[in-house]
Amino acid sequence: WSSDVCSSDLITPAKIIVIELNGADSLALLTIKGIGPAFAHRILEMRQKLGGFVSKTQLLEIYGIDSEKLAAIEDQISINKSLVKQLNINKVSFKELNNHPYLNYNQVKAIVGYREKIGPIKNVSDLINLEGFNENDIEKLAPYLSVK
Repeated sequence: WSSDVCSSDLITPAKIIVIELNGADSLALLTIKGIGPAFAHRILEMRQKLGGFVSKTQLLEIYGIDSEKLAAIEDQISINKSLVKQLNINKVSFKELNNHPYLNYNQVKAIVGYREKIGPIKNVSDLINLEGFNENDIEKLAPYLSVK
């Protein structure tokens, strides 16, 4: 033992740095142990398409991230839901809605069709009354859509 090394220094666990996914840039993502340039790029791409993450499990939707990978990085990440960007379904264009990964073409057609024929949608949960939507869809979409 060297006299300048205390034995307690050897057993101190490394401090885990937690990266907030909705505000992080690619350099911050690269500090996550297990995330390289390709994953950092895919995470940023998915965040951009979604408008942000509301759950860590959404990372499983990214190519190459499985439950094992998620388990390895999960303690190093956090999510600030207040940073999620919402789309106003009564105002955004067909194209903008159609770009959202949780909406398919027919669902977007139903939303825009309703807006044109009947008027503004009063509540995101009202989408359940449109063709092509089920409870799961509404639950998944709710954090990303607004009516105001």
